[in-house]
Amino acid sequence: MYKSANPNYVSESVVLSHKTVAPEQSYEAQTVCLDDLLRAYPDASLLKLDIEGAEYAVLNSVQHLEIPQLYIEFHHFCTGFTIHDTMRCIQRLTRMGYVVAHTAAKAAPLQQVTFIHSKCLSERSPQRAIQQDRTCAVV
Repeated sequence: MYKSANPNYVSESVVLSHKTVAPEQSYEAQTVCLDDLLRAYPDASLLKLDIEGAEYAVLNSVQHLEIPQLYIEFHHFCTGFTIHDTMRCIQRLTRMGYVVAHTAAKAAPLQQVTFIHSKCLSERSPQRAIQQDRTCAVV
């Protein structure tokens, strides 16, 4: 884990390309994989990922996901990842049955994305009309 270069900033990262880390200041940290975490909490209804650039590796490692709601903060604006990497993650989640419910551009387009699994949407829901292979437009 790389410490933040700014001692007043609380976020640290396992991603060396993160713009706020001090590469010379690192330490080992215990981690858990998402599959193990979901086995420990099988009734989870919300998964929030704000993991400072590690979301790309985590999302690429998941083969199956059906948590009703996901909130993911993507870090393409401050790491070596690009908006295209974010788009690939969004498209992959869409193929798993997720619908983009909300996006926010705090520091960059598609930085914060909320997803709802299509199994949680009723047939009369306006969100149900969104195609499962929807591609997000970069604004």
